[in-house]
Amino acid sequence: FRMGSSLIDDATVGKSSEEILATLRSTPTVLSLVVSPVDAQYARTRLKPARWSIVEIVTHLAEIECKVMPVRARRMIEEDFPLLDSYDQNAECENGAFIRRDLRAEIERFTEMRMRNLGWLGTLVLPDWQHRGRHADLGEVSVSDLLHEWAMHDLGHIRQVLEIRRARFWNRAGAFQSFYVINP
Repeated sequence: FRMGSSLIDDATVGKSSEEILATLRSTPTVLSLVVSPVDAQYARTRLKPARWSIVEIVTHLAEIECKVMPVRARRMIEEDFPLLDSYDQNAECENGAFIRRDLRAEIERFTEMRMRNLGWLGTLVLPDWQHRGRHADLGEVSVSDLLHEWAMHDLGHIRQVLEIRRARFWNRAGAFQSFYVINP
């Protein structure tokens, strides 16, 4: 059968599921290591007005881990072609509540929820990956699509945090700045 634009078979899903679960499993550790030297003031610094700070990114990941990804996956498996609501990530962040959060507490909250979700994800079997729903903005999506997006979402935000960290060094790199492009 066809999912999105690629043909998915048992072997592909098996390898893909291993990589997805490994990515999801490693994210809390990677994120903790990446933010460990960051002080509270820098964690709340927005390098550009329209871009999030480190604490906002980590809080967003924790919110997604609670409210979005597992909820969508469970609904697609437990319900018949459910309508999956959109999630306005900017509205959640722009009300100012995320920037006031404690970075370490949000890392812990994210890690706790991720471990709980990984326990559930580890019980999924191939037929579960084929379940589908209808996303309010995107149309038809499958559990497989969502799980790939979940891992990609993690990696994108890890990259974003790393870019914010790089910017701190870039600001003091003098002439070497010309070798780099910072994109937080």
